[in-house]
Amino acid sequence: MKTPTDVYNTLQIALAHVEDLKIYKSVTEYIEPLEHVTDKRPEDVFQRSVQVLAILKDISTSTKSGEVELPTTPDLIKPRDIYQSAIKVVRVLESIKRRLGVAAQVEPSKAAVRISPSHVYREIDRLDRELKLLHHAFC
Repeated sequence: MKTPTDVYNTLQIALAHVEDLKIYKSVTEYIEPLEHVTDKRPEDVFQRSVQVLAILKDISTSTKSGEVELPTTPDLIKPRDIYQSAIKVVRVLESIKRRLGVAAQVEPSKAAVRISPSHVYREIDRLDRELKLLHHAFC
């Protein structure tokens, strides 16, 4: 079973890929994470991941990196759905980097213990805002 910590770790990889792409496109703005987020549920995280994939779909089309299919929202969102969505984000970012010839490798990091959906939401929010900066650079 996938946990919020697994998703959090995956999002750290995605954020590292975004940093590589920001360097490639000379985007210098830095996005601060949200100060404090509480009461976020898995549904909130999943919806935000769909928003992130929508931005990546535009960037992927712009860079001719392949087609990105947006996931449908299941009736009952399970941790596995959120994890699969986060993995898809990483795969799309890797595809974009390959297409552009950005060779920087990302090493997985280890997260702190006791990660909650609110922690994960905070990171996916940051990823969303970082990708909006990149969207302006690519599209």
